[in-house]
Amino acid sequence: GEDNESDIEQDGDDNEIDVEQDGDDNESDIEQDGEDNEIDVEQDGEENESDINQDGEDNEIDVEQDGEENESEIYQRGEDNEIDVEQDGEENESYINQRGEDNEIDIKQIGEENESDVYQDGEENEVVVYQNGEENYSYVDQDGENQYSDVYQEGDKNESKVYQEGEGMVSYVTQDGYRNESEVRQSGSGGHLSQVIQLGSRNMSNVEQYGKGFANSYVKQNGSGNSSMVEQNATGFSNQGGHGHGHDD
Repeated sequence: GEDNESDIEQDGDDNEIDVEQDGDDNESDIEQDGEDNEIDVEQDGEENESDINQDGEDNEIDVEQDGEENESEIYQRGEDNEIDVEQDGEENESYINQRGEDNEIDIKQIGEENESDVYQDGEENEVVVYQNGEENYSYVDQDGENQYSDVYQEGDKNESKVYQEGEGMVSYVTQDGYRNESEVRQSGSGGHLSQVIQLGSRNMSNVEQYGKGFANSYVKQNGSGNSSMVEQNATGFSNQGGHGHGHDD
């Protein structure tokens, strides 16, 4: 290819970096400090960008971008953390800021103009994001221990936001269609569980679970124009479903 650029700055012991770029005007910028860290970057296409800043021990990062104008930005601190980012298409964006130990993040985006933002701090937390389509957006913010968030979005212009703080929170979000919106907020220390499934278009779900103890929420909406609101404090269980029809623009 032509005009590809790789900038590497490394300090520490037994670190490994592998960068492979094929195409035109791709750019990789890596700064690594610590011991036994590993980074693997593969970019194929035009004007893809990867920016990685890693500090700690035994961390692993794998970035694969195929297409045009995809962008991945990663900041990682701590020990034994793992990040895997795969983007295929055009103008997809992934931003990750991870701190702590034994955390894992797996991002896969296919299509155009999808965006994923992940902020994770603590121990043994895990985030999985899969987006396929155009202009889907996922935001995940986890702080604490043993948190798990799984976001699956298929279609166009779907939006998911997940906020988890405390210990043992679990969130599953599945959206398939057009302009569905989901927001999940969980706080406390008792291991809340939220599952949201929205199939169709212009469905909206808001789940809020607070306090100690255990709260369980299950929302499933199929069709168009459904709306659901769940608010629980401490121990509780909510099961909601909906089916509707509307007009799509």
